[in-house]
Amino acid sequence: MRSPKPEVRSPKACVLLAVGLALQIAAALSTTWRWEGFLTYDDNPFRYSRADLDAFRYRAAPARFPIRTSDDLDANVAARLSCGTRLFHMPGSIETGLRLHGYFSNWDKSYGVADVGLNQGTWVGGRLELGYTYMPNYLLRYYRNPATSDTGDYTACRFAEHLATVRFRQQFHQLTILPEYGYEYDDYQPVFDHYDTKIHRLGGEVRFQPVTNFEVRGQYEYRSAGARGPVPDASYAQHEAGLSVVTSPRRLSRFSFEGGYTFARRDYTTSNSSEIDPSHASRTDNIEAVTVTVRYRLADVTLTADYDLEWRTVVAAYSAEIDDVKDYRRSRFGLGVVFNSGKGKVRR
Repeated sequence: MRSPKPEVRSPKACVLLAVGLALQIAAALSTTWRWEGFLTYDDNPFRYSRADLDAFRYRAAPARFPIRTSDDLDANVAARLSCGTRLFHMPGSIETGLRLHGYFSNWDKSYGVADVGLNQGTWVGGRLELGYTYMPNYLLRYYRNPATSDTGDYTACRFAEHLATVRFRQQFHQLTILPEYGYEYDDYQPVFDHYDTKIHRLGGEVRFQPVTNFEVRGQYEYRSAGARGPVPDASYAQHEAGLSVVTSPRRLSRFSFEGGYTFARRDYTTSNSSEIDPSHASRTDNIEAVTVTVRYRLADVTLTADYDLEWRTVVAAYSAEIDDVKDYRRSRFGLGVVFNSGKGKVRR
C-alpha cells in the first residue's frame, strides 16, 4: 500500500497560519500597549548660565554657541509594549519601549531612548523588576575641542548612556518600599573620552498611601561616579533626596495632581591639585528641581499638563569663573496625551 503524500501548504496558507499563531501567542501573553505624545517648551535646553545666555544673545562669542536659539520646543513621542507572563504561578510582564525627542530649532539636540524590562511577582506583595536603558547619542552642549584648543575651535560634546537596574518592590498594606541598585556607564565620543564615567547608584523609594486618592513618596539615591580622567577628573559622590505627593479629588476622580521637590548635592572627588584641575578640585554642585503635573483621564486616554523648574548653584574654591559657566536655571512647560490599551503608569 502506497503511503499518502505529505500535504503541501501554499505560501498564502503559511502566512495566514503564522499570523494566526502570532495572534494566539499575543492573546495568551495578555499584550497591552501605550502611545504617548508631548509638546514641551524648554527655555534652556543646553543648561546655559545667565552669563552664557547673555553672551549668546549679544553675539559676544559666536564660536562658543553654534546654536540657532537658546530656547526650543521639544516634541517627543513614545511607544510601549507590555506582554503579561506567568512564572512559577506568579504574574509578571516583559516590557519594551522607545521614546524620541525632536527639537524644532536645534535639531542636533534631538535624541532617542530605548529600554527593556522584566517585572516578575515573587510572593504576596513582592515583585522583582529588572531593566536596561540605552540612550545612544545625547548632545550635552558645545565645548572647546581638546584636540584643537589652540585655535579656539568648539565641537559637540556627545555621549551614549547605558543603565542597568534591579529593583525590588514589597507592599505592606498602605506602605510600599522599593530598594534599587543601578549601574550606569556614560561613553563619550573619543575627543572627550576623559569624561567616560562609571556610576554606581544605590537608593530606593518609600510610598505611603493612607487613602485611595492620596499618596506620599520619598526618594533617596547615592551615586559614586568614577571618571576616566586623569585631567580633567569629573569623578564625584552625590546624595539626592526628594519628596512628592500624588492626589485626586474624591468627587472629580478623573483629575489627578502630582507635585514634588528634589535636592542633590554633588561633591567632586578628584585628587588632582587646584593648579592642575581648578574646575573640579574642591567643587560642590547643588541641584534643585520642582515639578507639578496635572492629569485628566478619559477612558483609555489621559490628558496631561506639567511644569518643571530646575536650577544649579556651584561653589568652587579655586575657580571664580566656573559658576559663571555651570550655574543655570531651566523651566519646562508641556502638554501631552496618552493612549493606553490597558492599565499602566504614565511615564515621562
